[in-house]
Amino acid sequence: MAETTIMTLTVDTEIMKKAERALMREDSTIEETMNAILKFIAETGSCPPLAKREHRMIDPETMTDEEIAAEIQKGLDDIEAGRVVTLEESKRHIERLRRAWEGTV
Repeated sequence: MAETTIMTLTVDTEIMKKAERALMREDSTIEETMNAILKFIAETGSCPPLAKREHRMIDPETMTDEEIAAEIQKGLDDIEAGRVVTLEESKRHIERLRRAWEGTV
């Protein structure tokens, strides 16, 4: 068995709960998914498309009302222009990551 490392992450509690529930429905775990993502990064030298951040973090606590409104409008524009990833596309991507991690590609 390969040597393993314990990784500690700080994640919003509600996001973690939702992710765990979603992965349970997919018969997966946070650990399996994180392993698959890290393996993908190690093998390809880049982040999976869904994990890439194209923009700065949005923090409403530090933004003006105008900045918040502009970010919301950007999101609406992205939806209208089709620059979003559907749930089905996300599921297919996660399944590809899982198969790559399990070596069944």
